[in-house]
Amino acid sequence: MAKDSRYRWVILGVSVVMMFEQGLLILSVPYLLDNIRLDLNLTYLEAGVLAGAVFIGYVLYGPLGGASTDRLGVRRGILLSAVIVTVASLLRSESVGFVDFLAYSSLFSVGIVMQIAGITRQIFEWFPSRMVATANGIWNAGFGIGALLASGLTQGFVLPLMGGWRNVLLFYALTSFIGLFLWLGLARDAPVDPSEAGSKPAGSRGSLQSLVRNKNFWLLFIAFGVMTGAQNGSVSWIPTILLSRGLTVGGLIGVLLWLGAIIGTVLLPSLSDLLGRRRPVILAMSLVLGASVYYLGSSAWPWMALPAFLVGFNSSPMYPFALTLVGEIRDVPRNTIARAVGFMMAATGLGSVILPSMGGLLRDLTGSFGVVMVSYSAVALVAIPAVLLLMETSARRLS
Repeated sequence: MAKDSRYRWVILGVSVVMMFEQGLLILSVPYLLDNIRLDLNLTYLEAGVLAGAVFIGYVLYGPLGGASTDRLGVRRGILLSAVIVTVASLLRSESVGFVDFLAYSSLFSVGIVMQIAGITRQIFEWFPSRMVATANGIWNAGFGIGALLASGLTQGFVLPLMGGWRNVLLFYALTSFIGLFLWLGLARDAPVDPSEAGSKPAGSRGSLQSLVRNKNFWLLFIAFGVMTGAQNGSVSWIPTILLSRGLTVGGLIGVLLWLGAIIGTVLLPSLSDLLGRRRPVILAMSLVLGASVYYLGSSAWPWMALPAFLVGFNSSPMYPFALTLVGEIRDVPRNTIARAVGFMMAATGLGSVILPSMGGLLRDLTGSFGVVMVSYSAVALVAIPAVLLLMETSARRLS
């Protein structure tokens, strides 16, 4: 049976590599944003739009991307997503203006959301319920590792070495071939559980109706959107904020943030699996995140080091939590999990598109990044009432 197969660790390993590439490709942009803004003669608002552009596909294509993965099957769906990510990454490195950079980033995000939806579904197919949150935390940690390297190396090492932001994006784009070839060589479908043999995917209409009518889905949607949106808004502007203060520690702050993200993404979902509870852990995360974002924006160096670590530690675990809860919420069929994940990724897409753009607009209007970080802190705290109203799910799955 699939749940007893040792090959699941190979599948998990390839998933970690793909997420590593995502972290490298997505988080390199904030450390190139000032160079891109000056080279393309952009306003802060336009730069903010480009910073959030990698999440546009989450909003516009997330539900369809998840549905297409369900219909194509995990193996073919992830393969198609890897091809899209590779092609779009290469095209983005050739951008000459705002419009084409935005278009290529949007295409890139379509591949990303298909990939995340497919990986999430395969985790539910390969791993037993008691290990799902832990497995989701492990492959999401791959993103943090890629983001950590992008944060630590892009601005101070790779950019001077490559001689320009386009060459940096091209260099990082080449890494996406690794995940593509690994998936081609190692991917296989999970063995069919006899109890699920002969089952057919639920119709799109029925699945959509069950999601739209589910209160817990929308509460999770809100919490996921505001927490990850606050994280991505902060990450997008922190390097520029530090440069505006004459500080060159943006890479170090990024390393601390993503080090916290890696540790939190592995530790907190595993703790939740051990406790058999999700909600108390997520509630604590939302409280600490709101305070940490505020102090990250208002503190001077070196006092901002701890808030940076805590922002990553308390925001990134929301990805594996949200992807796990999608499969645990009642009335979400197992064979439509990718579709449900696609809808859920629209939440982080909305937050991660709106908040960087809003930050750029506030900076243009007020001339201050302090207002930007206060607004991000307030947004993160919106998760608290949503989490308090969210029904606990893990006891049903883990019992």
